[in-house]
Amino acid sequence: MLLSETPININHPNIKVLKTSDEFGWANLNVSIIGAEPYDRELAHGGGNDLWLSMAIDPLEMDLLIGRKVHHLNLRPNQICINSPHAILGTVRKNNARLLHVCLKRELLSDVLGELFGHDADDLEIASKLNIENSGMTDIFHMLQRALFEPAEHSALKTEYLARALAADVFIKHLSSSRREDLENRNWSLTAQQIRRVIGYIHEHLASDIALSDLASVAGLSRTLFIQRFKTSFKEPPHQYIIHARIRRAQNLLSISNLPIVDVALLCGFADQAHFSRCFRKVTGMTPSRYRQQTAR
Repeated sequence: MLLSETPININHPNIKVLKTSDEFGWANLNVSIIGAEPYDRELAHGGGNDLWLSMAIDPLEMDLLIGRKVHHLNLRPNQICINSPHAILGTVRKNNARLLHVCLKRELLSDVLGELFGHDADDLEIASKLNIENSGMTDIFHMLQRALFEPAEHSALKTEYLARALAADVFIKHLSSSRREDLENRNWSLTAQQIRRVIGYIHEHLASDIALSDLASVAGLSRTLFIQRFKTSFKEPPHQYIIHARIRRAQNLLSISNLPIVDVALLCGFADQAHFSRCFRKVTGMTPSRYRQQTAR
């Protein structure tokens, strides 16, 4: 995510970009240190879909205009501001100061919100908040700041985790309580179309390994959100459903064919006959050979 793609307006002669993650090519966030001299003409920021957070590095005095209301801020170092997606902000700087800005892409926010509450959010409903003092969020900001000065190959994976941790902190602590309760209380399940695609994929690939990430991709969901919705729809987790589907196919093969049990095991996606026999007995209460004796046609 490039600085030019964020809600931050840096087109002002008194604003200087001191360091930015543009050179690293981080996909879901931008981290930038911005220095500014005083200016008395309002500068507009915001209006995007992404979440913009900022932390004072130096003491900062400024006027912040949100809607028709003017907030006079005296930020101490490490105090954080959350700027709501879509909001237009006006700023007037009163002194020289540096700020650490972190912008999180909406796609990442929606993914994290889904993992927390089982829902893809169309409207994040995060209000702008000023003068936040939170040691956990501050620690994440400092780690992101240090990542700006580390080799690119060391920082990409770490910053992805830090971005998710920061988004989770915002949702847990600063999502409106009514919105959070609404998301927690909904009974989200797979759609009929998702169920058809996922079950079709499972039965087409029973003889091979079925990765959870592949099932989530078929459903068009994140892994965590897919697991939550699958369990709501089927009353069991995906891996349990797959085992039961493999046992049902094995029961059919044992009943209608004379295939060796080891071949039945492999055709149904089990690693070997021993693993197959253990799973089969656990589900049906009998061994595969005993089942064949009772049901063979």
